[in-house]
Amino acid sequence: MSGKNGNHGRGGMRVLLFHAVVRERPRRASWRERKYWMGIDEFRAHVSLLAEGGYSVLPLDRAWQTRPSRVGNSPTLWPGQLPAPVVLTLDDGHASAGEVVWPMLREAGMAATFFVNTATLGTHGHLRWRDVRAMGASGASFASHGHRHADMTALGCRALDVELRMSKDLLEGWTGQRVEFFAAPYGRVNRRVVDAALAAGYRAVCTSVPMPARRGSAKVSRIAIHTGTSPEELCGFLDGRRFPYWARRARAACLAWPKRLLPVPQARPAAEPEAAR
Repeated sequence: MSGKNGNHGRGGMRVLLFHAVVRERPRRASWRERKYWMGIDEFRAHVSLLAEGGYSVLPLDRAWQTRPSRVGNSPTLWPGQLPAPVVLTLDDGHASAGEVVWPMLREAGMAATFFVNTATLGTHGHLRWRDVRAMGASGASFASHGHRHADMTALGCRALDVELRMSKDLLEGWTGQRVEFFAAPYGRVNRRVVDAALAAGYRAVCTSVPMPARRGSAKVSRIAIHTGTSPEELCGFLDGRRFPYWARRARAACLAWPKRLLPVPQARPAAEPEAAR
């Protein structure tokens, strides 16, 4: 594994995608969901790897907009940082984000961006609005995962615009932060979704394509870190080795059509959120 003596990869950000971090996975979780429920010890090991390896963990907005610079004959470096900054993102707004993840990251001095669905905030198993405000006040960044957890590519133009703008407006009003990034539920993105997000005031749309992300791009690739991701595989992603990316993309390609044949879970109806009551 690489560490402080490794090359830390070159070119692009490493934007990592996590979901729930729990003491025990739900017994009724389907086979499709199981990989998204990571144990606390496993997540702690990933955080320790980043800390001990000297990887530079930056907020998404800073990493996305910072221009790399060249110092003498050295490789391209990010100002004041090691090459290839790492960004931590978490989707879905599970309660564990406030109970487990953010306290652990704060202790390690690491930033993170939490993509939440505003319709599910305050519901069982999810963050509450007061959690969002408290986390934001202590340095956490929040971004949109849509109002509901809906397949944006299947929505009409009006419904898509409502999903994008409602979640953005609610989060900005509640946290006082600018909400500049949108992560598409299920990783389903097309040109229409990207264009609608940019028109709604977002700077970029985050995907689930396992590739290094390009600074300033309207689409931000993210690498999903599932339960069972080994330290060696994680270091491979961080250091820019080709095999982990090729293996993940090959697997995704094999599963793409079977997954398309499976029904997408229905999103909750858009209801008046807790913050508006």
